[in-house]
Amino acid sequence: MSWEAAVVSRLLLDSAVNSLAGQNVEWDEFAPDTVLPAIVLNIISDPRPQNYDGFDAFRGTRVQVNSLAKTKAEAVQLRNAAIAALAPAAVHDDTEFLRSFVDGGGSDAVRVRTERIIRERADLIIWHN
Repeated sequence: MSWEAAVVSRLLLDSAVNSLAGQNVEWDEFAPDTVLPAIVLNIISDPRPQNYDGFDAFRGTRVQVNSLAKTKAEAVQLRNAAIAALAPAAVHDDTEFLRSFVDGGGSDAVRVRTERIIRERADLIIWHN
């Protein structure tokens, strides 16, 4: 399992995230028929630290966690649940995660067709092997 799949799996297995978003966690974009609330993940940067002996065992990837909902309260609740699910160190399948750090965030609203969607964003530095 890739580290990206392990991140999605961690979110899907978290009871708080699952109670809010169900199985609606995707990388890059969500399907047009996705029911909100949902989480969309994007990789912002993925450096590969190395030294003269090769690549370092762990790397910090900046992942933008977009919590999408119809209300501000739902989006905030989902954002907080996602942070709580991804921040702790964990081993998930073949991926070891060190503690992740929140390194930014924000919020906005967009209009899609006739709907207004609220987005709460958290940028996490996810340390993984």
